[in-house]
Amino acid sequence: MPQVDYIDVRIVANGQPLQEYADPTNEDGEDGASVYFVESVAGQRFGIHIKWLPGLKLHSAPYLYCKVQVDDSQIYQYMTQACMNLNHRRGVLAEKLCQDIKSCKFKDDQGIWRSCYFTFGALGITEENVPKDSLTSRRLGKLGRIQVTVFRAKQILRAVPYTYDGKMVEVLDEVPEKMLKGRHIKNNVKYDPSNTITTPPDVEYHSFVPMDGEAGKVTTIEFRYRNREILQHIGCIPRTPSPPPNHALMLERTEEMLRTEKEAKRKMNLEILRLRRELEQQKMRSSESNTTLIYDDLTEDDDEAIALTDRSESETEETVGVKRKRDDDDDDDDLQVMAPSPKKPSVLVDLTSSD
Repeated sequence: MPQVDYIDVRIVANGQPLQEYADPTNEDGEDGASVYFVESVAGQRFGIHIKWLPGLKLHSAPYLYCKVQVDDSQIYQYMTQACMNLNHRRGVLAEKLCQDIKSCKFKDDQGIWRSCYFTFGALGITEENVPKDSLTSRRLGKLGRIQVTVFRAKQILRAVPYTYDGKMVEVLDEVPEKMLKGRHIKNNVKYDPSNTITTPPDVEYHSFVPMDGEAGKVTTIEFRYRNREILQHIGCIPRTPSPPPNHALMLERTEEMLRTEKEAKRKMNLEILRLRRELEQQKMRSSESNTTLIYDDLTEDDDEAIALTDRSESETEETVGVKRKRDDDDDDDDLQVMAPSPKKPSVLVDLTSSD
């Protein structure tokens, strides 16, 4: 909580203060400012809420002063509060005092004064190498910062009265990526004009400066606005955890994968079967073609040779006997090949003999 010396400062959006995050680098801001990070969302209006809390020592200061400067804007908003009208006891604030700064006064193209609300915008990142003339290192150094300065003040007379002309602030919408030099920022602040017509500010004859000595201590709080992604990257907030596994969805996907795999295997098997059938059919056609060719080339002499060969093979088969003998002592059947019986010698009978 940015609370220093009974002074509380917040960035408020949608009626709620934004969560502040300590600077992970412990880097001091400009002029020794305390640095806090807040999350910015493009298109979101915001305001600065300042509270002086009970217990604040006034140190006889005539005024309490607060100033708000956004980015590199030379135009800043301030408010003062006369201490003489405050509820205090012996110079100590007895009741909290609140101030809200959420808009600026600007003149539109027709010269009408309007209230323009602070709004987070989206910063464009370009690849241009040559920066614009108005894009200085000072402007880049202040980009992404909202600085709030609070102190006990006294009033001094200006040498020359100041009149605010109401010229619209030049907003830095695009930045070359190389000029950021590793700075993590993707937002800016825009001024959203409203339909509310307001009166021009008064001519200022006095300015406000800190009191002398310890009473004039200046409290500066610097808010650095970044989107959620950058806050996670620099370590201000933890990264978004992965969602827990959905077991029902995982089971459904597993079953779907099994079905897909089974269908793929079935198609592959069908394709293999088809290829085998085609191969068998090709072999059959090739065999038939070769047989027809052989028979077409045979001559009459080849036919007689084939016939003689067939008769010779038939006679040979008839001369060989195969006898199966069963062994009474063994359950297994043994085949014994018996040699062919020898042919009986031929006997010639001479019938012409006279005896």
